[in-house]
Amino acid sequence: RLSDKRLCLYLQQFGYAWQKFIPNDVKRLPPALLQLFIDWYIRGDGDDREGIYTSSPRIRDDMQEIAMYAGWAADWHERPWQTKPGKIDGRDIHQRRPQYFIQVLKSQHTPTVLLNKKTKAQK
Repeated sequence: RLSDKRLCLYLQQFGYAWQKFIPNDVKRLPPALLQLFIDWYIRGDGDDREGIYTSSPRIRDDMQEIAMYAGWAADWHERPWQTKPGKIDGRDIHQRRPQYFIQVLKSQHTPTVLLNKKTKAQK
């Protein structure tokens, strides 16, 4: 529950989980602050592997963008559909939209292209 009307009105612009996005004001922050933003975002919607979970394609793309601006990188993949509901604090959670896992890469910044299994990666 929120009692601050201004905060409530501000947060309404972000919509439901699958509609969320990162505002341009955040994207324009200096790299050190973007790194801090990503670290705290992971604490809220991520895991201990520097990964983030979202159902929003815009968050998926925004996180890749700001990771680049922060001097890092981010990769993502679509998670398989869950046929059984998951649980959060004892509540059943049913998947209704595609889910994305975003991996934030803080040390491997050089892109590689794997030609096939028998050849080595090219930079």
